[in-house]
Amino acid sequence: MNKKLLGFGSIAALVLFSGSVALADTWTPSGDLNSKITVKNDSSATINTGAFATSNTGNNSAGALSGSMSGSSRANGGMILTGAANAMTGVLVGVNDNQTQIDQTGNAGARDGDTTLTANVKNKNHATVNTMAASLANTGNNTADAASGSMGGSSRAKGGMINTGDATALTTVGVVANTNWTTVTQ
Repeated sequence: MNKKLLGFGSIAALVLFSGSVALADTWTPSGDLNSKITVKNDSSATINTGAFATSNTGNNSAGALSGSMSGSSRANGGMILTGAANAMTGVLVGVNDNQTQIDQTGNAGARDGDTTLTANVKNKNHATVNTMAASLANTGNNTADAASGSMGGSSRAKGGMINTGDATALTTVGVVANTNWTTVTQ
């Protein structure tokens, strides 16, 4: 008997994102030699993820049952060969990435005289990340047995053989949150 069961379970992910992500594009002031720039990035996020993977080639049985009332009886159990069970789960979360670039190099007045650039950049980030991830691989819980009985004769039973593949489970989780990049060029 050769039974092979390979299942790749379910991967479920729930992502709830609330708040705002601000991206201030490149801005070049013109005509104003005394510039005051204020940029405020206020980002908030709540992320809930769940992922689960399962793979199973186990829970197999190979057995023999022999019985005789008179005479002889012989029985040989079956053979189970399973392949590998591999389960992999991966979760990557990226949230609250603010990029601000202020460029005053193109202002013609900046080349001719005194220019004052006051840049005030305020980044406020809040992230709550809840992640649950699991992987399960199984090639076990197999049985090979034999039973015999006789009433006036002979009975022999030989059990089965089990050969399983490797079981590998891998889970990875990565989170990148609250990243701010600010460049002011004058």
